Amino acid sequence: MTIHELAKYNTSSDYEKLADLMQKESIICIVRYRECRDPAQTLYSPCDEGGTWQISSRGIGHVYAFNRAEFIEQCTERNVEFIEPPESAIGNLPSAIERARVVEKLEDALNVPVRCTDGQERMLVLIEEKLLHYKVQISGGSWMQLSGTRRWEAEPFFIGGVILEKEGK
Repeated sequence: MTIHELAKYNTSSDYEKLADLMQKESIICIVRYRECRDPAQTLYSPCDEGGTWQISSRGIGHVYAFNRAEFIEQCTERNVEFIEPPESAIGNLPSAIERARVVEKLEDALNVPVRCTDGQERMLVLIEEKLLHYKVQISGGSWMQLSGTRRWEAEPFFIGGVILEKEGK
Protein backbone atom coordinates (compact mmCIF):
# COMPACT_ATOMS: atom_id res chain seq x y z
CA MET A 1 0.00 0.00 0.00
CA THR A 2 1.31 3.44 -0.98
CA ILE A 3 1.14 6.05 1.78
CA HIS A 4 0.18 9.40 0.31
CA GLU A 5 -2.00 11.09 2.95
CA LEU A 6 -0.30 13.92 4.86
CA ALA A 7 0.17 13.49 8.58
CA LYS A 8 -2.34 15.28 10.80
CA TYR A 9 -0.36 18.45 11.59
CA ASN A 10 -1.64 21.02 14.04
CA THR A 11 -3.23 23.48 11.64
CA SER A 12 -5.42 26.56 11.76
CA SER A 13 -8.41 27.79 9.79
CA ASP A 14 -8.18 31.38 11.04
CA TYR A 15 -8.26 32.97 7.58
CA GLU A 16 -8.02 36.54 8.92
CA LYS A 17 -4.72 35.58 10.52
CA LEU A 18 -3.58 33.78 7.35
CA ALA A 19 -4.30 36.93 5.33
CA ASP A 20 -2.18 38.97 7.77
CA LEU A 21 0.69 36.47 7.84
CA MET A 22 0.91 35.99 4.09
CA GLN A 23 1.60 39.69 3.58
CA LYS A 24 4.90 39.17 5.42
CA GLU A 25 5.99 35.67 4.34
CA SER A 26 4.75 32.77 2.29
CA ILE A 27 2.80 30.40 4.57
CA ILE A 28 2.58 26.60 4.28
CA CYS A 29 -1.00 25.49 3.64
CA ILE A 30 -2.78 22.18 3.23
CA VAL A 31 -5.54 21.96 0.64
CA ARG A 32 -7.83 19.14 -0.38
CA TYR A 33 -6.90 18.06 -3.92
CA ARG A 34 -8.70 15.08 -5.38
CA GLU A 35 -8.53 12.40 -2.67
CA CYS A 36 -5.50 13.84 -0.85
CA ARG A 37 -4.55 16.66 1.49
CA ASP A 38 -1.93 18.45 -0.58
CA PRO A 39 0.84 20.81 0.63
CA ALA A 40 0.71 24.31 -0.87
CA GLN A 41 1.91 27.81 -0.11
CA THR A 42 0.57 31.34 -0.12
CA LEU A 43 1.65 33.95 -2.64
CA TYR A 44 0.85 37.63 -2.15
CA SER A 45 1.54 40.61 -4.38
CA PRO A 46 0.54 44.15 -3.37
CA CYS A 47 0.07 45.17 -7.01
CA ASP A 48 -3.18 46.76 -8.16
CA GLU A 49 -5.77 48.08 -5.70
CA GLY A 50 -6.55 44.97 -3.66
CA GLY A 51 -3.43 42.95 -4.43
CA THR A 52 -3.38 39.34 -5.59
CA TRP A 53 -3.91 36.63 -2.99
CA GLN A 54 -3.08 33.05 -3.97
CA ILE A 55 -2.55 29.56 -2.65
CA SER A 56 -0.91 27.18 -5.07
CA SER A 57 1.20 24.07 -5.38
CA ARG A 58 3.00 22.48 -8.30
CA GLY A 59 1.42 24.91 -10.75
CA ILE A 60 -2.11 24.33 -9.50
CA GLY A 61 -3.93 27.45 -8.31
CA HIS A 62 -6.20 26.41 -5.45
CA VAL A 63 -7.12 29.97 -4.41
CA TYR A 64 -6.79 33.08 -6.57
CA ALA A 65 -8.35 36.32 -5.36
CA PHE A 66 -8.04 40.06 -5.97
CA ASN A 67 -8.84 41.27 -2.46
CA ARG A 68 -8.73 40.10 1.15
CA ALA A 69 -12.47 39.36 1.48
CA GLU A 70 -12.51 37.25 -1.68
CA PHE A 71 -9.40 35.38 -0.48
CA ILE A 72 -11.02 34.55 2.88
CA GLU A 73 -14.23 33.45 1.14
CA GLN A 74 -12.34 31.06 -1.17
CA CYS A 75 -10.29 29.64 1.74
CA THR A 76 -13.54 28.93 3.59
CA GLU A 77 -15.11 27.23 0.53
CA ARG A 78 -12.01 25.04 0.03
CA ASN A 79 -11.44 24.24 3.73
CA VAL A 80 -7.83 25.44 3.57
CA GLU A 81 -5.67 24.64 6.57
CA PHE A 82 -2.36 26.34 7.36
CA ILE A 83 0.59 25.76 9.63
CA GLU A 84 1.22 28.77 11.83
CA PRO A 85 4.87 29.79 11.85
CA PRO A 86 6.43 30.54 15.23
CA GLU A 87 5.96 34.23 16.13
CA SER A 88 9.73 34.73 16.26
CA ALA A 89 9.98 33.73 12.59
CA ILE A 90 7.89 36.64 11.30
CA GLY A 91 7.68 39.16 14.12
CA ASN A 92 9.96 41.90 12.76
CA LEU A 93 9.70 41.34 9.03
CA PRO A 94 8.38 44.15 6.85
CA SER A 95 5.13 43.46 5.05
CA ALA A 96 5.05 42.95 1.28
CA ILE A 97 3.75 46.48 0.90
CA GLU A 98 6.70 47.81 2.89
CA ARG A 99 9.11 45.70 0.83
CA ALA A 100 7.62 47.25 -2.31
CA ARG A 101 8.62 50.67 -0.96
CA VAL A 102 12.23 49.87 -0.03
CA VAL A 103 14.79 52.49 -1.10
CA GLU A 104 16.99 50.84 -3.73
CA LYS A 105 18.77 53.97 -4.98
CA LEU A 106 19.12 57.42 -3.48
CA GLU A 107 16.75 58.99 -5.99
CA ASP A 108 13.93 56.82 -4.52
CA ALA A 109 14.34 58.71 -1.23
CA LEU A 110 14.35 62.24 -2.63
CA ASN A 111 11.75 64.51 -0.96
CA VAL A 112 9.85 61.71 0.79
CA PRO A 113 10.05 60.65 4.44
CA VAL A 114 12.10 57.47 4.87
CA ARG A 115 12.43 55.17 7.86
CA CYS A 116 16.17 54.67 7.52
CA THR A 117 18.05 51.47 8.30
CA ASP A 118 18.87 52.77 11.79
CA GLY A 119 15.15 53.27 12.54
CA GLN A 120 15.27 57.09 12.34
CA GLU A 121 13.07 59.08 9.96
CA ARG A 122 14.88 61.31 7.48
CA MET A 123 14.00 63.10 4.25
CA LEU A 124 16.65 63.41 1.56
CA VAL A 125 16.37 66.89 -0.01
CA LEU A 126 19.45 67.25 -2.22
CA ILE A 127 21.89 64.85 -3.81
CA GLU A 128 25.30 66.20 -4.80
CA GLU A 129 28.31 64.32 -6.08
CA LYS A 130 30.02 64.08 -2.69
CA LEU A 131 27.37 65.36 -0.26
CA LEU A 132 23.82 64.48 0.73
CA HIS A 133 21.53 67.00 2.36
CA TYR A 134 18.65 65.72 4.44
CA LYS A 135 16.06 66.81 6.96
CA VAL A 136 15.15 65.20 10.26
CA GLN A 137 11.73 65.37 11.85
CA ILE A 138 11.52 67.42 15.05
CA SER A 139 8.76 67.85 17.61
CA GLY A 140 5.46 69.11 16.26
CA GLY A 141 5.88 67.24 12.96
CA SER A 142 8.21 69.87 11.46
CA TRP A 143 11.33 69.04 9.51
CA MET A 144 14.74 70.62 10.14
CA GLN A 145 17.36 70.57 7.40
CA LEU A 146 20.86 69.56 8.43
CA SER A 147 24.02 70.65 6.68
CA GLY A 148 25.61 68.36 4.09
CA THR A 149 26.83 64.90 5.05
CA ARG A 150 29.43 62.95 3.15
CA ARG A 151 27.61 60.72 0.71
CA TRP A 152 29.45 57.52 1.66
CA GLU A 153 28.49 58.03 5.32
CA ALA A 154 24.80 58.74 4.71
CA GLU A 155 24.05 56.27 1.87
CA PRO A 156 23.84 53.22 4.17
CA PHE A 157 21.07 54.91 6.17
CA PHE A 158 18.85 55.50 3.11
CA ILE A 159 19.59 52.45 0.90
CA GLY A 160 17.43 49.66 2.33
CA GLY A 161 15.20 52.09 4.26
CA VAL A 162 11.41 52.14 3.81
CA ILE A 163 9.61 55.00 2.08
CA LEU A 164 6.83 56.28 4.33
CA GLU A 165 3.73 58.24 3.22
CA LYS A 166 4.37 61.20 0.97
CA GLU A 167 4.56 64.44 2.93
CA GLY A 168 1.18 66.14 3.25
CA LYS A 169 -0.89 62.93 2.84
